[in-house]
Formats: sequence, C-alpha cells, structure tokens
Amino acid sequence: MTISPRHLLPAALLLCAAPALRAQSATADSLWAAGEYAAARGAYERALHDNPGWVRGLFRLGILAAWDGRLDSALALLRDAREMEPAEPDVRIWEAKVLAWQGRYREATLRYDSLLAEQPGHRDARFGRAQAFAWSGRHAEADREFRALVAADPADAEALVALAQLRQWQGRPDEASHY
Repeated sequence: MTISPRHLLPAALLLCAAPALRAQSATADSLWAAGEYAAARGAYERALHDNPGWVRGLFRLGILAAWDGRLDSALALLRDAREMEPAEPDVRIWEAKVLAWQGRYREATLRYDSLLAEQPGHRDARFGRAQAFAWSGRHAEADREFRALVAADPADAEALVALAQLRQWQGRPDEASHY
C-alpha cells in the first residue's frame, strides 16, 4: 500500500500545529490561574479558533460568560463542552449552576441529581442542589442538604453561610447568627 503525498499533508500540518496549540493552551491556563480573566478570555478564544474541540477552553469561556451575566452564552458554551466530554463533572456542575442563576431550578436540580446518581458524595453537586432548592423556595429540602454538608464537614464555610442565609430567609435570625 502506498500513501500519496496528498494524504500526508494534513497529518504533517497537524504535527506542526500541535506545539503551537499546546503553547496557546498553556498561555490561556496560566492567565486564568493568575486571575487575569480578560486576558485569559482572549487567549482561550484564540486557542479555540485553532482547536474548536478544546473542552477546557469552552468550559472556561462558559464560566467567564456566566460571570459577565451572559447566561445564555454561558449555557451554549457549557453545552458544547458537555457534548464533547459528557462525563466531566465540572462542566455538568457549572451548567446546573448557570441554569439555577437563570431561575431554571427544576432543570438545574435534574442536572445535579444526574451527577449525584453517578457520584453520590460529590460535594459541589450536593451544595448546588441545596442552593437550587433554597432559591426555589424548597426550604425544607435545602435545610436537610445544607445540614448534611455541615455534618460531613463542620468547617465547610460555604455550607455554613448558606445555612445561615436560609435561616434568615425563614425568619429565624437567632438561628442564623448561630451559623
């Protein structure tokens, strides 16, 4: 079997482009880690131009869009990332979180439940589900979830604050101050 030069060209181009793609990815990730989010956004966008299937780039751009309040754009980016890596828990959690921010609590809860069915002890999914319960007015369920998180880790500051906030919403300020 002979391989024609016409077939070798795409493979050669990929091999030449790989180091540049790795460098773009590393630059974007280092800017993200340094908290330079505006610069990271540009770096992720440039890297995704050359590698549209880069899940971490889509994921991080989704987070940045959510932080900017562009929730529909965030969901689109997160959906694309999830389609490429359906089992990635961070992408699934952020998708659920953004749905909750949009007030789509039922959808958010379903996303959290799906992840928790696979990983019952996943702390962030448990917290997110409890938060969606609280925001949607399902206070008894939220209370159970937050208390379970605090029982598992009495130093879980995020769960303690959420429990205090829930108590405040319930008109129980004395108990809120306890947390």
